[in-house]
Amino acid sequence: MSPPRVPRYDAVVIGGGPAGAATALEIARRGARVALVERTRYAAARVGETFAPAIQVALARLGVWESFAGASPAAADLRLASHGVRSAWGGAEPAGRSFLFDPYGCGWHVDRRRFDAALAAAAEEQGVRVLRGARVLSCARQPAGWSLAVAAETGHRTLDAGFVVDASGRAAALARRLGATRQPLDAMIAVAGRFTAPPRAGDDGYALIEAVADGWWYTAPQPRGEWVAAFMTDPDLAPAAGRCRSAEWERRLAAAPETAARLAGLRPAGPLRTVSAASVRSAPLAGPGWLAVGDAAVAFDPLSGDGVDRALRGGLAAAAAIAEGGGAVAAYRDGQEELFAAYRDTRTGFYRREERWPDSPFWARRRTSSGAHG
Repeated sequence: MSPPRVPRYDAVVIGGGPAGAATALEIARRGARVALVERTRYAAARVGETFAPAIQVALARLGVWESFAGASPAAADLRLASHGVRSAWGGAEPAGRSFLFDPYGCGWHVDRRRFDAALAAAAEEQGVRVLRGARVLSCARQPAGWSLAVAAETGHRTLDAGFVVDASGRAAALARRLGATRQPLDAMIAVAGRFTAPPRAGDDGYALIEAVADGWWYTAPQPRGEWVAAFMTDPDLAPAAGRCRSAEWERRLAAAPETAARLAGLRPAGPLRTVSAASVRSAPLAGPGWLAVGDAAVAFDPLSGDGVDRALRGGLAAAAAIAEGGGAVAAYRDGQEELFAAYRDTRTGFYRREERWPDSPFWARRRTSSGAHG
């Protein structure tokens, strides 16, 4: 039997993270029929993140700022006020950047699992058909668009769409299937863990960044008394896998005194996870009837601190390009490529500020804008 046919969609978005959900939500707000295909059910923990205050602009444009910043129990569970960032970068003594006088107020430490799920739910409320626990098996061109075979928990189905959007993250699954290549500046990874701790005096709501010889650390409080910590490094410099990894993590942590002091007494809330944190772009990142958005288009170093904000803004721009058609998709492509070129130079400048380890492969690989693979 053939898979059941469903009504035609103006666009199908593959990937339900911030970029994909924002794209789908905004397309739907413009009156289009949209389906969003997300491989998870937003059940597993995700690496937490700190949002700068300016994310309020994108959230407001998407119509979700009030629910995000509201006083409901659900909103309180997904975010915690962030008062700034401290960084031991270029020297051992941390320097602070406070959000006290920011025109948008405080920033936010966010439970990404709950945030991503809430954004997908907001898209659903806007009329987007959200398929959770689903994956795309194939994507074939048709005379008037695309035909996607999708495996969902309720069975296989076919989605017909005039436009497809790759929001699958750094995997860029659709873009690569359509012939794009991934062009990396580096191969950086994040070895991340979640922790729980009893309430304690002195927690000030700041995120902390601390450079070390083989990379750098990020720590931040999370909602509901949790913490997230991540060690950014290159694969060949990373903590060992398997049973040795926790011991190696502790050894690396001892070389980061500010981070170690912050995590002292915290209990692991699960195993360590390793995820890509590479700087990479897709080439091309758009073509006839398709485009990539978020990390599937251009992925930045977490040091930039604007991953989700950039994903939301990218989703808004992608939705506008799809709605306008014609040369708007090419303009979107050019804008994303210019964004990555500017980021590449900015990234080089930030890494050149750290000069304490001139013989370190990690830092040497990042002192030129061309980058090098770790």
